[in-house]
Amino acid sequence: MAREISRGMMQDMEVTGPPLQHTMNFEDCDGVMIQQDTNMCCRCCCCHPNINFRMQGYTEGYTAGNDIEPWWYIWEDAGFLGRCLSCWCPGARQTTWTVRQGLAPDAPVLMTHEKSMTCSHCPCVCISDGGEPIRCPCCCCLPYLITRDASGHMLGKTKYVCNVPFCFVPKFDVVNGADVPIYHVSPDTWCCGCCVRCRLRQQGRRQRRFRVPYIIRSPTEPHEPLNDAAISDLWAGIIRDCCTKREVYGVKFPPSIPGQDTHGSKELLVGTTLLVNTLMHEHDS
Repeated sequence: MAREISRGMMQDMEVTGPPLQHTMNFEDCDGVMIQQDTNMCCRCCCCHPNINFRMQGYTEGYTAGNDIEPWWYIWEDAGFLGRCLSCWCPGARQTTWTVRQGLAPDAPVLMTHEKSMTCSHCPCVCISDGGEPIRCPCCCCLPYLITRDASGHMLGKTKYVCNVPFCFVPKFDVVNGADVPIYHVSPDTWCCGCCVRCRLRQQGRRQRRFRVPYIIRSPTEPHEPLNDAAISDLWAGIIRDCCTKREVYGVKFPPSIPGQDTHGSKELLVGTTLLVNTLMHEHDS
């Protein structure tokens, strides 16, 4: 009898589809969690793989070491040569990330993010006596990421910004499909804007870590923060942060700006997060 009831419940699940959280409308989310799913331990140069991610709606109090639910899955498709050079020239490779509504490689497409070959924002110029790469900021042909919806319509672009003498502070301009700026994303700074200011953030009851949140700001100077909207690199646990390099990001979307066309802004900020990871963290492996 119990076996028949169980079989009936499984048949009902197959008919009704996946649980409700897996079919949640992306536009209804106030934010998202993005977790790297690819293990990067000892995988660089010719072993550098495509970088895939899980994504779900935003939740407070992420517990380090846990996997988030794959409401959506982000697949990368980059060429072999570009991946081989990623540790030397971060963000230079031509690539495409396809966000799908589920884990299946042929699941319906939610959005795509793509870029062609560019210069790196901080290419390696030489190696120190200790074997450490020495990098130099680059201010031309900088990395960007174009975001498109499921039908291929361009929603906008995220562009890395380099402005001397503040070239050591990462900054991103987010523009819509008409190339009109809608957001400016950058961390807080000190020393007259020349250095990044870290924050001691509490994650859970006892964990306190230095992090560098990328604040989502208004597009015009003085680039005031938009409430608590930010792209925050969360503490993923000692093994994931130091060995497998499986970063976890909490992205809080900003409120709508009156009089400004922000159609597709949430999709654009997902692309901004992917670009932040590619430029700031991926090459550390």
